[in-house]
Amino acid sequence: MSDVLKAEEAIAAAGKTEPAFLSHPLLDRLLESVMVLSAELWVERDRRRILEQLLAEKGIVSPADIETYQPAPDEDAERARLRSQLTHRVLGPLAKTGTYRHENVIRGQ
Repeated sequence: MSDVLKAEEAIAAAGKTEPAFLSHPLLDRLLESVMVLSAELWVERDRRRILEQLLAEKGIVSPADIETYQPAPDEDAERARLRSQLTHRVLGPLAKTGTYRHENVIRGQ
């Protein structure tokens, strides 16, 4: 479980409201999504770079092999599932509901 999810569960268990950083809750959610996406992207890029380097050093797979790879048709379902998980994780914060410290902004006051 990621640190972000652990923090969200701790906040929910304590019955606390979400922290407010920007002028509107949706902006806070958007910022959270961008931060989650940035972290996910960095982890993936770093791990891929290491893997590609190790594979090339051992003569197992060349960079050209990776660039020209064509997935088998039966891989499509698993790839779609993983893509859906990533989409939910990245965009999920935008769908949150709850109590906010921005009550006056939500009500248009």
